[in-house]
Amino acid sequence: MLYKRIIPCLDIIKNRVVKGKKFKKILFFGKAEELAYKYYKDGADEIAILNINKEKIKKFSKIVKKVSKRITIPLIVGGNINSLKDAKTMFNSGADKVSLNSSLFKKKLIEKISRRYGKQSTIASIDVKKKNKKWFVYINGGRDNTGIEMLKWIKMCIKRGIGELLLTNIDCDGTNKGFNIKLMKYVNNNISVPVICSGGAGKIKNIYELFKKTNVNSVLLASVLHKNIDNIKNIKNKLSKKIYIRI
Repeated sequence: MLYKRIIPCLDIIKNRVVKGKKFKKILFFGKAEELAYKYYKDGADEIAILNINKEKIKKFSKIVKKVSKRITIPLIVGGNINSLKDAKTMFNSGADKVSLNSSLFKKKLIEKISRRYGKQSTIASIDVKKKNKKWFVYINGGRDNTGIEMLKWIKMCIKRGIGELLLTNIDCDGTNKGFNIKLMKYVNNNISVPVICSGGAGKIKNIYELFKKTNVNSVLLASVLHKNIDNIKNIKNKLSKKIYIRI
């Protein structure tokens, strides 16, 4: 049985960690390397840092280097990775995995990165929202509806070479009201790659419910940590009584 993973997410604007609600109402927190180190010491299994302001790759790579020097756990890096060269820069800066979102639509990019660095290092970060009783893929920071049905797009990305899925429910993002369990169960039961669930954590019971009612292996946490609603050490200690998790 695989350990369940807790993955803090650091959305970055000019080396400052930020967090919004439903991809809006941005609040600012500390420096990336400082929060990453804090969460690493608290027991995070991986760290994700996302370049949400489309900072130029060379500038963002300096932030990635600062973070990677302070942690020894896997580092997921995403945002504005539009070519194999960009991905190479991220890996050379300390990334263990790269996360692609809007750039998933760039011709052959998934295939190029997956062939060069392996499926296990290639993540599809997909943002979804429900409209007219169907789930659709949104890009460009959740602003634009692609018109593509969610599961169809996820399966296409898997076929092209991604080895992991980071799925964010836009309507739950930053609300701290819990995950959409029905959505996560539906997706996880219909695909063959590990799923990282994002959007909605507010209490330990939300995370417990996700792990207990679905086969999702990982959860992405942001505002619940940044706002000191709870901390990784406490979350893991309580979950470990009923969930297979590393503490």
